[in-house]
This record gives sequence, C-alpha cells and structure tokens, in this order.
Amino acid sequence: MTNWQAIKMDYITGHQNKSSGGWELPTLVELAELHQVSYGTLSNKAREEEWKVQRDDYWEEIGDSVKKIKAKEIIEKALEFDDQCGEVAQYGLKHLLSHFHNWDENDKRADTDLLERLARTLVQFQKAGRLVFGEPTDHHRHEGIKFVQVNVNNPTADQEEVVEEYIPEEELES
Repeated sequence: MTNWQAIKMDYITGHQNKSSGGWELPTLVELAELHQVSYGTLSNKAREEEWKVQRDDYWEEIGDSVKKIKAKEIIEKALEFDDQCGEVAQYGLKHLLSHFHNWDENDKRADTDLLERLARTLVQFQKAGRLVFGEPTDHHRHEGIKFVQVNVNNPTADQEEVVEEYIPEEELES
C-alpha cells in the first residue's frame, strides 16, 4: 500500500542532500521513481490536493522564520555595538575632561594646538554618544536655543513641533 502522506511530506518539505549538505525539493517525477508509483496518479493527487500551494506556503513560512531570527541577531549585535560605542564615548569624554581639569589656567604657554585637537576629539565623542542614543549629530543655535536642523518644507511630525516652537513664522516664510 502506498503511503501518500509520506510522499506528500517529502514533496512539501524536501530533504537534505547527504553529499552537498544542501536542501533539495524533489520533483513529482523524482518522487514517482523513488516511491515506485505512477507519475500520472501522483501528479493527479498532487494537483487535487494542491501540494504546490502547500509547498510554497511551507517554505514562505520557513523564510519568514529565518528572517525573524536573522533580524533579532542583527538587532542584538547592533545594540551591543551601540553599547560599546557609548562606553568608548564615555571613556573618551572622561579622559578629555581630566585634561581640561588638570589644565593650568595661569599657564601662559598653553598649547593651542593641543586645545584644538582636544576640542575636535570632544566633538567626535559627542557625535558618537548622540548616535548611540539615536539623536541627530548636527545642532545649531537660534537666538540662544539649540534645535535640530530640519528641512522645513518637509519635516517629520517631531521635527515640525521643533520648527513651530522655536522658529518665528516670518523666518519660515523667507
């Protein structure tokens, strides 16, 4: 007696190739030969029971599951990377602060090149820290108030609130 359920599952799920390790989806011709059944009978049964649709649905679901797993792995790696970047930024800022705290304000021989390098480094650490927290890295001042530069012709909802709150309407029109 023919085990149609086993043949159907072999068609839908396929099998692993022992030599290559890859996954193979057998054709109806291959299954007919393997299970020693008539190709015509097998083909009719597969068509009537919509094996092809079931195979497509099965592999789509497998693909979706794999994508979810990969997305979770990517998110976890990104969060770990952000944490590490945040630690580096915090360490760098502490190191820079120690330079500034130890700076002798009365020292007339202050190295302006060193101050400029420290200031540029500080800006880089600030940008890294902002990126970690999802904040924009470019800020500007307007009448003493810090705000994010946005495209005022097409702002996002959050940016629109900032624009409306801090920029006088007559400046938006110009």
